[in-house]
Amino acid sequence: MAEQSVSEPADTAVTLGILTHKTQRWMQSSTGVLYTIQILSANVGDDEFLEHFFSNVAQDIGLDELYVHPVSIDDKTFLAITLGGFSSHYQATAYLDSLPDFILRYQPYIKNIDSFRRGN
Repeated sequence: MAEQSVSEPADTAVTLGILTHKTQRWMQSSTGVLYTIQILSANVGDDEFLEHFFSNVAQDIGLDELYVHPVSIDDKTFLAITLGGFSSHYQATAYLDSLPDFILRYQPYIKNIDSFRRGN
């Protein structure tokens, strides 16, 4: 099961800014979390697509464990969207296997959370 995360109020609009801020708080406070599941990479500025995607996630599995990580590689910034925080690879695999089809079509994968802490 995923580690408990900081929740946003139910009536908060799904926005990139709110999710990014929540992610920063989670990254600072999450101890014992080794893995997350990267479900999507998106270009910065693709707000319409992201809001639609976030809305689908909210309806299907909720936003409690959805995180947005800005990542820069070779002077290009994109957004890595992840789900959950897990203390074992086994837990992450079990959660990955339970994801709905609309997420699985993006070919999500397990990622070590330290790569986000290092900024890549």
